[in-house]
Amino acid sequence: MKSYIIFFFFLISLNSFSQMTREVWTGIGAKTKLSPKSELAIDINTRSYSYFFQLFYPEITYKYKLNKWIKPSIDYRLLDQRNKYGSFSLSNRLNFNVEFEKTIQKKIGIGFRIRYQSTFTRIIDVNNYDADFSTVIRLKPSLTFTPKKSKMSYNSAVEFFYNPQNVQLGRQFVKYRASFGIDINLKGPNTINLKYLYGQNINSDKNKSQHVLSIGYTFEWKKKSGKEEI
Repeated sequence: MKSYIIFFFFLISLNSFSQMTREVWTGIGAKTKLSPKSELAIDINTRSYSYFFQLFYPEITYKYKLNKWIKPSIDYRLLDQRNKYGSFSLSNRLNFNVEFEKTIQKKIGIGFRIRYQSTFTRIIDVNNYDADFSTVIRLKPSLTFTPKKSKMSYNSAVEFFYNPQNVQLGRQFVKYRASFGIDINLKGPNTINLKYLYGQNINSDKNKSQHVLSIGYTFEWKKKSGKEEI
């Protein structure tokens, strides 16, 4: 765990003099099990950049437990985003995900997520590629630690963004984003999520970094039937 945190702060120190954005992400959501192996989640999220509201998007996620370690899922987002002219425009995004998870001694979780992200009904400018909203393949190794009898769970991850398109600056990694967060399990089916994220563009003519504070709340509706945990 210690070496992982050191690597996280090493990434933050890279390219520290690049163009920088300060962002606040908020989210509120609910999730429930449809069956012992499937789960449905609905979230409403906002993002503000440099103190200005920039993005609103509801999201719906369906997740299926293929076996003990593999969980494929699909997300749909309706994005209402402020453009460079100050007005808002709608677009749609689909995420196709596969998560691999392994728990060690009930305290340490090792994970790896592969995501294919596709945005449609949006005008794409190949000269203004944005890894957060354009077509991209995302690779995300992660680590979680939950102390025994603790209401807090600690998590960290580094995500790499690969542009698969055959365009200028395509077919290469274009961004990484590191994060460190805490999940606080409140009384009942309530969880508060706090996270700091640092993102950095790479292999691009736009040397841009982002600092993000993310705050979220999740309510889990649990049915009385069904004993297997997803």
